[in-house]
Amino acid sequence: MRKRLRTLLIVPGIVALGLLVYDRAVGIVWVGSTELIVELVVTDAETGEPIKGAEILVSALHDRDFKGQDQPVRMKTDRDGIVRQVCPNATTGGRESGLRFTNTWSVAPRDWILCVRADEYQGIEELTLSGPYRGTTTRTGPGRAKQVVPISLCKSRR
Repeated sequence: MRKRLRTLLIVPGIVALGLLVYDRAVGIVWVGSTELIVELVVTDAETGEPIKGAEILVSALHDRDFKGQDQPVRMKTDRDGIVRQVCPNATTGGRESGLRFTNTWSVAPRDWILCVRADEYQGIEELTLSGPYRGTTTRTGPGRAKQVVPISLCKSRR
């Protein structure tokens, strides 16, 4: 009886371990492209209110996002404190495990350097999106994604 109980406990554990090893050992690594909409959201650091009319200068290390435009590209935030830039064919990739327990997805970061200014606020002279400051990127549909980058500015001390 004890031997049978032990077998009933050990066999499912071995099967589960085997499935886990298979899932991790077998997988597909993939690379593709997506249409990425980058939203730069400029807000007041103290109140969280959007800053309308903030100027953002964007310098891209590669010309893929601003083809044919002089750099730096000048943008102004709308009444919601947002600037949007569509980046067609942004590189995306991920890994799907053998049993699909794991399915990762990511978009290559934009290689932008930003300068942000607004009346009555302390500006940011250099903010690099390719570093750790990327914001959050989410899938919004097949072949589409959105990256939201929050930027907070402090009031000037005058």
